Amino acid sequence: MTREWIIRTISGIVFLAVMLAGILYDNPYTKLLLFIVIATGCTVEWFRLMKKAGRQGVAKFIFPFIYFLVPMCVCFVMSIDNPVMLLCFFAFVWINDIMAFVVGSIFGKHKIFPRYSPSKTWEGTIGGVVFTIGAGVTLSLCFGDSTGGFSFFKPNVLDWVLLSGLIAVASVFGDLVESIIKRKAGVKDSGKIMPGHGGFLDRFDSILFAIPTAYLYIIFSLLLRPTII
Repeated sequence: MTREWIIRTISGIVFLAVMLAGILYDNPYTKLLLFIVIATGCTVEWFRLMKKAGRQGVAKFIFPFIYFLVPMCVCFVMSIDNPVMLLCFFAFVWINDIMAFVVGSIFGKHKIFPRYSPSKTWEGTIGGVVFTIGAGVTLSLCFGDSTGGFSFFKPNVLDWVLLSGLIAVASVFGDLVESIIKRKAGVKDSGKIMPGHGGFLDRFDSILFAIPTAYLYIIFSLLLRPTII
């Protein structure tokens, strides 16, 4: 194992430990601090990238509030109501990223968006989505309706399957958006806060899209389910 992979592994373990502790620790102020730090880190990196890209205008200042603040507010609300379910959503994002990389490294031949994300392939993307849905199916089969949910939403087996699929697809869009932003700024990583992993945006790009998408699914399910039943 090379020195780079050792550093990457240690950094990843520390990152995972911080996320688990921050979300599972039963203290709303700790959870709030965690997501404030993430939102602040993403915002700082955003303005740094915009400066390198030479971008100006009102959108430069408005975009961070939508792109970073809204997802982190959703994460905070979910962490208070059901931290385990939030971690399941995070796990779907991580599974999608890892398996897309693995499948793409082995079978990837057809680039999706070579100009902005030269390493992302259709094979890897499809593989990531399939494995993520597989994780959702496994979760639903192992626990069924007993996996719990929010105080206002109890997911069934179909919900878990659809949520895992939506999270996987949204993760891909989140990653592509960040790749475009970095290419415009002419940088490989958004920052250096996590050795071997880059910055806040590099770690949370997929989550910024995936978690709000999952939450929207829950909201629409609550609106439509009574009419279906």
